[in-house]
Amino acid sequence: MDEFFRVEPDVVRRRLTLTLRGFWTMDVMNAYADAVRRALDQMDREAPGYVLLCDARGMPIQSREVADAQAVLIAKSASRRVPTAVVVDQVLAQMQVKRMGGDTIGYRAFLDMDDA
Repeated sequence: MDEFFRVEPDVVRRRLTLTLRGFWTMDVMNAYADAVRRALDQMDREAPGYVLLCDARGMPIQSREVADAQAVLIAKSASRRVPTAVVVDQVLAQMQVKRMGGDTIGYRAFLDMDDA
């Protein structure tokens, strides 16, 4: 699944980096959700107080089914209260990311990596 996503927990820097690319099927989404859950569990154990940076600049607007599944993953992860920055490269994508995050505390969308 490397062509679609990378999940990189960095315990030393206390940062979980996600890189997302391409148009996903639900099989890709499910594999991503499993990888993210494993990484979140690892970071909770080994690097409390970590932050999450998601680089989604190479990811186009997704199908409603995938976007809804991403929103569910975000909601389930919200209880961890991890500050999260999602970087996208289109205003429309930024609006979708904000919609998926809803009122999740500490979840923000950016158009520029430096701002994140």
